Amino acid sequence: MSILKQQENKLESLAKARKVFLTEVKQECNLDNEEYNDLGVIEDEILSGDIILEWFEHRDLAYISDMIDCQKALLDTLKMAETGDKKALHNANKAFEELVHEARRIKKKRNEDIQKAHEVIALMDEIIKICDEHRK
Repeated sequence: MSILKQQENKLESLAKARKVFLTEVKQECNLDNEEYNDLGVIEDEILSGDIILEWFEHRDLAYISDMIDCQKALLDTLKMAETGDKKALHNANKAFEELVHEARRIKKKRNEDIQKAHEVIALMDEIIKICDEHRK
């Protein structure tokens, strides 16, 4: 399977995950009127703050959006590079550099999220241990 086809499949999988997530939000928030028939409207309102989700749900949507945006950019750049045109190849190389920069920025932020989560988990483990030791 070609790299392009693999990346298209990955994008399709991410798009399905986004659709499932937004459909669940639509059901949980009882967004049944015609205004919310398009899941994109729900996503836009969540990201703009018009619909407020719990932190972890908002985080999940932001993660999915980051992945989809980068995946789309990668696909577009691969297609550009595949043409073989000298100018397109030059533009693709610039786009690859920008995409690497963006991917590293997102990766750094997610690693910071992981570090914060580990700190919370460690503290909760300590609290549980102390409570277990002092419970009668």
